[in-house]
Amino acid sequence: MLRIADLQVHYPTEHGVVEAVKSIGLEIQEGEFCTFLGPSGCGKTTTLRCIAGLEEPTKGHISLNGEDVFNSQSGVNVPTHKRDLGMVFQSYAIWPHMSVYENVAFPLEGAGMDKSEIRSQVARALEMVGLGDFAARSATQLSGGQQQRVALARAIVRNGKVLLLDEPLSNLDAKLREQMRGELRELQLKLRTTTVFVTHDQDEALAMSDRIVVMNKGAIVEQGTPTELYHTPRHLFTARFIGKADVFECEHLGAEDGMGRVRTSLGDFSVSDPHSLGKRAGYVMVRPEAVEILPEGSQGVNCVAATVIRRVFVGQKTEYEFSTAGNTKLSAVSPSYIDLPIGRQVTLQFKPERSVLLERD
Repeated sequence: MLRIADLQVHYPTEHGVVEAVKSIGLEIQEGEFCTFLGPSGCGKTTTLRCIAGLEEPTKGHISLNGEDVFNSQSGVNVPTHKRDLGMVFQSYAIWPHMSVYENVAFPLEGAGMDKSEIRSQVARALEMVGLGDFAARSATQLSGGQQQRVALARAIVRNGKVLLLDEPLSNLDAKLREQMRGELRELQLKLRTTTVFVTHDQDEALAMSDRIVVMNKGAIVEQGTPTELYHTPRHLFTARFIGKADVFECEHLGAEDGMGRVRTSLGDFSVSDPHSLGKRAGYVMVRPEAVEILPEGSQGVNCVAATVIRRVFVGQKTEYEFSTAGNTKLSAVSPSYIDLPIGRQVTLQFKPERSVLLERD
């Protein structure tokens, strides 16, 4: 449905040329929910704006459903209103002088659609987002969550080929944000609209996406399903940006019984090598939930003696920080009904199948 090839965006500054986007290539399938995830300034919103036609790339090729909407070689640059897509901005861009109905109807009126068809399409879109009874209400009388729904209804009312979402939940409070991300995902699954979602929030990306494209410094670091990128990332940046993780430098020693053997500052470990990195591996990643907290003096593979130095109760679980004899800081979690006091000495065991090798930088 959406193909991007060699996309580049350069900005001249007094200090030289800034490469905001560096030769990105990507294909997004029909009906897919694809998320661009990364820190501020990584190029994700710039890429989205190029897809929308709100920003002209320096170089590259963008096609929508097999038709070029931008091609730097042939000079094609289709304007935004002819790209057959919907977009929801971070600010919602709701017009305060219009009613809910008028806000949603606006793009259809601009396209010259018949009034009876506009009424039908607007009613359908408002019902989908749960605002069927709000059509006559002024936009200024809406809560933040309702304004977000109006913006979403306006984006889907034209049944465009692609829906572009630029951090649309970031202005909502935490509870409403969690509710809206569920509703948004359910709506996307119902419509099967190809969706590109931009966020810096890892929880949103993990909860909503079919595929996550991790970006940093204008380039794609790696991409995969939420499960793949959380449990078996390939790169150090991904491991640290998505979720919490302890990461150690390592020296690859070889393989044994289907597992990799590495040497770390904590000792020799058995680890998994899902990407068959072998000697190209430079780090071991362990998620806190993959660490088992055992009584002091316990023996076994990948065991390390440690002392509790910090504990944080967060409801269903307690998060712990430990220190080893070499002053290495380690993390683990336990059910909240288990209470380990500060200073308690324990043994930590890193599960080999969930201790993952990462590629050397």
